Amino acid sequence: MKRMSLALSGFLFIGCNNVDTSLTAIDIITPEVEEEMGVITGCKFDPGAAGMVGIVFNTDPRASIRQMGDPVVAQRSMTLRARVQNELSDQEIVYEMDPEEKARVPTAITPLRFDFRWECDSSGFTAGLGKFLLPQFSTTQSFCLDERNEAAGGVGFDQVPASGGAIRAQQVGLVSFTPIPTQLGNAFDDFFRLAEEAERCCHSVGGCSNLAMANTTMGPCKDLQDLFDGISAPGTFSARTQQDVDQWRLYSEYTWVNSIAGPGGNVLNKHPTLVGSYPLRLRGRFEGITAAGSEVISTDLITEIKLCRGCTSSTPACTSN
Repeated sequence: MKRMSLALSGFLFIGCNNVDTSLTAIDIITPEVEEEMGVITGCKFDPGAAGMVGIVFNTDPRASIRQMGDPVVAQRSMTLRARVQNELSDQEIVYEMDPEEKARVPTAITPLRFDFRWECDSSGFTAGLGKFLLPQFSTTQSFCLDERNEAAGGVGFDQVPASGGAIRAQQVGLVSFTPIPTQLGNAFDDFFRLAEEAERCCHSVGGCSNLAMANTTMGPCKDLQDLFDGISAPGTFSARTQQDVDQWRLYSEYTWVNSIAGPGGNVLNKHPTLVGSYPLRLRGRFEGITAAGSEVISTDLITEIKLCRGCTSSTPACTSN
C-alpha cells in the first residue's frame, strides 16, 4: 500500500483512499434454495457462491405446472443479492506529539440505495417489436431505454433501498435490493396479458387487418378492450385499431398463447418449452456511506433479467437472509 501523510491539527493521517472509487459491484449471487415437500421455504446466501446467470422473471407459469408438473412459482416481485467489495484500505491516525499513539479511521461502508434503469433488448432481431409499453407508467413512452434510440428515452428509472451489513475495508459483502417491486411485477404481468388477448382478438376476426370490424361487446376483442380500459384510462387504446393491438400482440411470443389457431379458430396454448423470454438489461449503482460520513457510489452493476409468462423456469424470488 502506498502511504500518504497529511498534517492536520497535530495529527498525521496515513493511508491512500479515494472514496469516489471505493465500492465495486461484482455480480449477483446464486442462492441456495431451501425446499420442503417441493415448496420453497427460504434461501441461503454465501458470499463465495457462484454468480447467477439466466435470471428469469416468470409472471404466470400455471401452464407449465399443468402441462409438465414443473414446480415453477409465479412471481410478482424479485429481490436479489449482489456481491460488493469495499476497496478502501485501513487508515491510521498518528499523533505528532506521541507517534506511538495511533488510532484507526473507520473505513467500513454501509449500503443505502440502488439507483438503476431498465434497458431494452437492443439486438437487431427484436427491432420490429416496437415499444415495450407499460401503460401503468406511460401510455406513450417505452418503459425501457433502447440504446438504438436513446433520444426517445424511457420511464424505467428507479431508486430502491439497499440493505446489508457494513462492509469492512478490502472485504466482500452481500447487498440486498428489490429491482422488481410488486407494482412493477403486476405491470409486467399485465403487459403479457395484453399480448395474449391481442393475439386472441386478431384470430377471432380472421386477422389483424380486420380489426375495424371487431365486435368489442363480446368475445376475445371485448376481453382485450376491457383490459385496455382497466389498465389505462378508458378510450386510450382501441381493440378495433391495428396499431394499438399490434403494440402488444407482437410480444405474444413470450407468453404461452400460441400464434397459430387450432380447430374452429380457437387459440391454443403452446407447450411451455416453446415459450420465449424477453431480455431486459438492469444497469445501476449502489450508494453507501462510510463510518466517517462520506458518501460513496459503486461501479456499474449490469445484469440481464428475462421476462416471460408461462416459460419453463423462474428464478426464486428469495427474500430471506
